Amino acid sequence: MEVTAAERTTIYTNISPLAQRVNNDSQTQHSGSAAVAKDIGYSRTTVSRYLTGQYDSNPNALESKLTDFLTRLTGEAVDLTTVSSTHLRAPEPQ
Repeated sequence: MEVTAAERTTIYTNISPLAQRVNNDSQTQHSGSAAVAKDIGYSRTTVSRYLTGQYDSNPNALESKLTDFLTRLTGEAVDLTTVSSTHLRAPEPQ
């Protein structure tokens, strides 16, 4: 039985608001998951899996590091409990 590319593609829909925010803000700063991973001390694979909704371990420590990363990146305090879809807008260029 032949499997088409469309059948092999998995769509992940439970990407957290924090992951969306990290994706948006890191793209604005022209850095990718490898740069984020290096900055927070995690592997690129782990960060990439989290940012795409494929991370299947307890995310608490990783989310804490990503929250700290966002705070440093944006210069704004980012509270993990307040990250929501209303905060996903990329920062205005200065």
